[in-house]
Amino acid sequence: MGSLKGNGWNQGRRRRRRGLSHQQVRSLLIEPLEPRRLMAAAPWQPTSTNIADVQNGPLANAGQDLINIYLTYQKDHGDAAAVAKQFPYVVFQGNSVQVDVRGLGNFASFESSLVNVGMQVGAASAAYATVEGLLPINELPTVAESVQTQSLTPTYKPTVAFQGIANNEGDAALLTDQARKSTGLDGTGVTVGVVSNSVNLAPNPNGRPVGLAGSVKTGDLPANVKVLNDGMAGDDDEGRAMLENVHDIAPGATLAFNTGDGGPLTFGQNIQSLASQANASIIVDDLGYALEPFFQDGFVSQAVNTVVAKGVTYFSAAGNAADHGYLSTFRGVDSVAGALGAGRYQNFNPNGGLTTQLPITVNVPGTILELQYDQPFNTQEPAGSAADVSSQVNFYVLDSSGNVAASSVSNNLATHMPFQILQVPLA
Repeated sequence: MGSLKGNGWNQGRRRRRRGLSHQQVRSLLIEPLEPRRLMAAAPWQPTSTNIADVQNGPLANAGQDLINIYLTYQKDHGDAAAVAKQFPYVVFQGNSVQVDVRGLGNFASFESSLVNVGMQVGAASAAYATVEGLLPINELPTVAESVQTQSLTPTYKPTVAFQGIANNEGDAALLTDQARKSTGLDGTGVTVGVVSNSVNLAPNPNGRPVGLAGSVKTGDLPANVKVLNDGMAGDDDEGRAMLENVHDIAPGATLAFNTGDGGPLTFGQNIQSLASQANASIIVDDLGYALEPFFQDGFVSQAVNTVVAKGVTYFSAAGNAADHGYLSTFRGVDSVAGALGAGRYQNFNPNGGLTTQLPITVNVPGTILELQYDQPFNTQEPAGSAADVSSQVNFYVLDSSGNVAASSVSNNLATHMPFQILQVPLA
């Protein structure tokens, strides 16, 4: 099992950070380790017609969150705003939820079928057989039950590493102010690309002029920032703040921006666009997604590897979350855990004793807990890959009385991901 990151970030080999929302919600990341195995059984198929059946129903390949989002939407008579309030860590826009859909068969017809049911495609990749975008909530069963759909998952809100308004102390702390004076180097001839949420969408709460034009007016940015794609409504222009910091340190550098909003596939593609379209030789990001795999290179890490292989220098913000996490090999025991009763559980005691429950303290209502284990994310493997999940791992939070307070029991074989996520009740 793995690390618990108080600010939603996890940094490991190459690039390992996860995030769930723009607010700084404390998130617990738990990563159990198991040997990787290839799935030998036949492809998963539903055995129930009950949409609410997370394990065996026709929407099991969409996972628990999308099932609950659809059922809540129906119960609330199409009130998408009410649904979004109940799932604050998922990306919504109007009556649509943002999803990644992994396809089978001819990719062009697969993508067309999604467009035909109203999906607004943000990114698509035949190499990964994945389409990412906004799907009308009402169409979730149509897509999940399509013969061309392998699995689908919601896009969890990305987290940025730093927020707030402050002077840039990095220039002095890094001694780059002195380096400019002693060497005359100021970044001239270099293009620096920034990936974050947005750059020109949010008003500035301290009364300064708004947006890129405001930053240019105050001298915090040059007038020629190249923006490839901006973020989503409601973003807080963390990208503009990053650009201002870069401009302080390297005032002669050309600046470019591309959003990381849209999901991990979009994030990865936009990293590559900064290199290929903006000719960035240095790229920096401060964004992370819950669905970035802990134990393999996912969409984003693979994109970073691609641009680095072409000579780009890449920097990713690393958050220090201290001991907010847990990492362990899997020690399965047949035992009892609170109200869950008898079953096969992780033994949290590495010294020969028996401990089937790991004590945690949750100080923030609505805290997000994430679990990953060391089997392949087939959904972020190249199309046609045989590397897949072979174990079902459920995730529970019990209260002090041993009763289930929250659970995540998505069918890992159906979603093709070694991943569970839950939200501790708000009250």
